[in-house]
Amino acid sequence: MDDVLNDLGNRWQSLSKAQQVALAQTVGGVRQYTNLIALMDNFDFYQQNIDIAKNSEGTLQRQQAIYEKSWEASSKRVKAAAETIYSSLLNDKFFIKLNNGFAGLLDIIN
Repeated sequence: MDDVLNDLGNRWQSLSKAQQVALAQTVGGVRQYTNLIALMDNFDFYQQNIDIAKNSEGTLQRQQAIYEKSWEASSKRVKAAAETIYSSLLNDKFFIKLNNGFAGLLDIIN
């Protein structure tokens, strides 16, 4: 698909408006042809973003690794662990067992 978009984008400006619409309807279909026209009309911006994406490979992983070593990430891990413990303690089955045990204790006392 990249090859099709590149070929189409490089020739888009040389087409008449009627040719652009007809080609967009053929390639993009009835529902997507307007999106294809918008993409082709802004093809230079699309190319610029593709180049940025290609040159930024690994950047997100490096940023994530830095974040993982930060105080904020550490405190969020602690908070998530505490929330897991809290939610397991507030499990319905836990309270059902607790109530049944308490009821049994009261029956023994009675």
